[in-house]
Amino acid sequence: MKQVVTIFTKPDCPESQALKDFLARDEVPYLEVDITENGEKKRQLVSATGKNIIPAVTIEQEKLIGKKKQQIFHGFTTNKKQIDNTLKH
Repeated sequence: MKQVVTIFTKPDCPESQALKDFLARDEVPYLEVDITENGEKKRQLVSATGKNIIPAVTIEQEKLIGKKKQQIFHGFTTNKKQIDNTLKH
């Protein structure tokens, strides 16, 4: 199964750093979008997740039959178990 993990972060956010540390520990590849870079990055966050909350995680998984499933999580600490379970399936 192929999966694409995108995280939306801010450099000065402890939750963003905890999320990156968590993903690095398990060697999960991800695309990071720093929403402080410009207004387009912030719009990308809202477009992808429906909210202006960071950190945010989108996990897109493609099953063998080509069907795609996307999970969205807002915040890391409160969603750590669900993120972990999603990444392992």
